[in-house]
Amino acid sequence: RSITVTDAASGAVMVDDAWVAADGWGGESDKKARQDSFKNWTTTLTVEPVEDAFGKGQRAVLTMTEPKRAALPTYLFSYALYDNTGAVFMGFGIRNQTTREVRLMSAAPMSGAELMPGTTLESLLTLNGAAGAEATKVRSGPERTSPNSLMLTCTAQGGRRSVVWGGLCYKEFGKYASLGKNRLGFSAQDPVGRLVDAGKTYWAEDTFYLDVTTTDPFAALEKYGRAMRLANHAKPNVYDFPVLCGWAVGALSGLPGVNNSRKLVGELEAAQKAGVTKYTKVAIRLEPDSYCYGNGNTEQGWWDDAHWSQFGHLVPPYETFAKWCAAIKERDGIPYTYFQVGMPSDDYARAFPGHMLFNDISRLQVKHSHHQPLVSYDYTDPEFQKHMQEVWSRLRKDGMRGIKFDYPETGWRPEGGFENRHATTAFAYRESFRLCREGLGPEALLDERNLGESGRPCLDVTAGLVDTQRNWGDSNEFVPGMITIGGLRWYKNRTVFNYYPDSKTIHNCSKEIRQSMLTMVYLTSGRIDLATSFTLFTPEIVHDFTRAYPAYREPFTARPLD
Repeated sequence: RSITVTDAASGAVMVDDAWVAADGWGGESDKKARQDSFKNWTTTLTVEPVEDAFGKGQRAVLTMTEPKRAALPTYLFSYALYDNTGAVFMGFGIRNQTTREVRLMSAAPMSGAELMPGTTLESLLTLNGAAGAEATKVRSGPERTSPNSLMLTCTAQGGRRSVVWGGLCYKEFGKYASLGKNRLGFSAQDPVGRLVDAGKTYWAEDTFYLDVTTTDPFAALEKYGRAMRLANHAKPNVYDFPVLCGWAVGALSGLPGVNNSRKLVGELEAAQKAGVTKYTKVAIRLEPDSYCYGNGNTEQGWWDDAHWSQFGHLVPPYETFAKWCAAIKERDGIPYTYFQVGMPSDDYARAFPGHMLFNDISRLQVKHSHHQPLVSYDYTDPEFQKHMQEVWSRLRKDGMRGIKFDYPETGWRPEGGFENRHATTAFAYRESFRLCREGLGPEALLDERNLGESGRPCLDVTAGLVDTQRNWGDSNEFVPGMITIGGLRWYKNRTVFNYYPDSKTIHNCSKEIRQSMLTMVYLTSGRIDLATSFTLFTPEIVHDFTRAYPAYREPFTARPLD
């Protein structure tokens, strides 16, 4: 019951003795334990033609059933090979022939696969494919794990060999890649799992990718990035302009009180006066960022002009977003704002308890950090979805163009409680972004502040929905590590996501640092965010800053040197 993958061009065995795993079955690292785990299972294999966005080819479907245990469903795995494509595309599912519901928690179409058996792998290096702010590093050694994907390159079989494996399409599961003692594997996992009704067959839209034939590691990763782009219908919008952060300008440029509609129109006028807008449009981000530490009430959940005004973010003469967006557009700017993903205002939760997970607000009174709410929205609830559709429709009509989603980890709910009984944690998390994309449209600019806080893994589950992932914590400074994270994800940057390392101040650093920052952010990122007020732009800053525009529009990024 093992799987072998051969490079047809060279005849070399690249993967051998691989097996499958699901819901803990077959996941044992020891070969004998794995054989014992599957001792009573029956296996069938069928081959069928396949034709989809990746081309024409053949797909093998593997089914595994344990006939002596009526409580177990049949596990399904698929392996597709396309003409003229040197990769294996893998999927998974279950056939629930039982008389009860089952919940698929994990699946691995390939586990414990021995890499290039009988060959010594020399000068072995790996690169992890984490998302957001998780560090991206090249390491030596035969053991590594990572969210999303891994790349391995080495000398073996008389030359350079490289392998890329990990998640491809994202819909309902997170993906994880592993390497242990020259054995690779990957798995789809979710804390809640996918509920499958009795008598139903479920094939996940989530898929995996394995390339063992592309020897150049740079080319192998770029092929993977292109495959991810195609599988997730990802077309991240180009940020051919800077984004000024209203909160950061006030907090970090020494200009308190800037983060309101009137002052931010003034920032755009200052950009015009400084001459910045001769070279580029400017996006202005108003951040309604009140927190729960007063009486527990904030703008969040309501997301309407009345509450944004109540907390001092919309002020006359721009006391509605429609007026503010119009004023920004009249000055040739791009209106932008801010949402907190899973941190409802107390009064909103009290008014709409049915919009919350489990329909339960009984822990609303418990003291908590603002970004660790015990009561949070259920993005699968039909009534809450209707509310969000109305919010996004209204903002689109108002002229809003961009949304920063802050504290997105608060929308990652491993405890479940979803109105949609079939929803996984990953599916519910994606819903917050999907609803916005649906409501604001394909040209909307959507940002995910993906910092991996509160134990949430840095996953690519929003591929095809958001344009940008932030890859650094709150910092207006410039340090080399910021460049490393984006630079070593060049194969996904501008292809699947844009990456950026938070808003930067550029008025209080040396010319050398400013020019280095602008050059390297331009080369390794999809955008530049500003924490410097345009009132502080000198002619020298304007000269350096505007060299980054216009931004190129093609979906690729410069390779790192090593």
